[in-house]
Amino acid sequence: MQLKLTLSTTAFLCFALLSGARADTITLKDGKTESGKVKAEDYAGVTFDPSKGDDKLIPWAEIAANGITYDGAEEFVAAKEAFDGGRFDEAVASFAPLAKDAKKPVLRQNSLYYTARAQMMLGKFEEAMGTLEALTKDFGKSRWLMDVGESIVAIHAAKKDLANAGKALDKLGSDASAAGVDASFDKAVQVLKGRVFEEQKDYSKARAAYGVAASASGLDARIVQLGKLGEARCTAATGDKVKAEGIFRALTREDASNAILAGAWNGLGELMLEEGKKGKGDAEKITDALYCFLRGVVQYPPLPGDSTLEHERAIAGAAQSFRFLSQIDSKAEGKRYNKERADQHAAMLRNRYPNSSFLQGL
Repeated sequence: MQLKLTLSTTAFLCFALLSGARADTITLKDGKTESGKVKAEDYAGVTFDPSKGDDKLIPWAEIAANGITYDGAEEFVAAKEAFDGGRFDEAVASFAPLAKDAKKPVLRQNSLYYTARAQMMLGKFEEAMGTLEALTKDFGKSRWLMDVGESIVAIHAAKKDLANAGKALDKLGSDASAAGVDASFDKAVQVLKGRVFEEQKDYSKARAAYGVAASASGLDARIVQLGKLGEARCTAATGDKVKAEGIFRALTREDASNAILAGAWNGLGELMLEEGKKGKGDAEKITDALYCFLRGVVQYPPLPGDSTLEHERAIAGAAQSFRFLSQIDSKAEGKRYNKERADQHAAMLRNRYPNSSFLQGL
């Protein structure tokens, strides 16, 4: 009889200990599970020694989000819970011994990554860069390579040092190639370079870089979608709003991650908000924009450890939409309500992401 229950990580560990089961578990997107031993987590997927049969590689595209449960990883689970709960100082301290434990390389790799993300959230960018460098040095084929690249761009953007972001991405790509990572990663890195050009408002170069990933074959669907998302933003920035809207709407209908879906709705929201602000203001269009942003705030938030860029963008967009609604509302009660909601979302962004670039102008 199959047990059709979804257990939290902690609950699963307790169950496993009580029942005597001692194995790592991988939950697949189709709901099935694999038990055995996770041997490595690389860019291409998880190398897994199942309870029965030979080792095999399971691509990330087949694994559910947060779908890996490790046997005997109580310390890692506790540290991850601190991270998930936003207790970043506690998380850094809890991950520290695990990040030094060479006997548990899988947990060490993940601990280094989450430590870097926690340091970023604390605004400790130099420390975060050091942690990311240690991660890629010791795990050249890391599962986190794309996320490391996104973090590198975010750190350089926060430091207003985009000139060196491209150099850092070049090194990431060359080091990955030297480590034996599939050549497709070179095309994936173009998404990150597109982000750098976009931050510099060089939309022509940005769109070209994004286009490499958007049109590539054999890439992970998430990378292709990120390329399309970047292309759409650049297309909108250079004036073709209709084409950009079409790309954004198509992405909202795809099987995609929260970051992609939030990004697509954010793109639509920004187009609608721009239209709604024209003239004396169009409350209906601004309200439509608001609903788009709120999808990114509530419906498609980032999973713990994922990039928070689109969540930040969504919260800021919602705050701006409420602010404009308060300015054009003719009734005092409506003005007050919308201003309060604008202030609440601005405070949410400030509290959750104190280093966010989207705080400017709120």
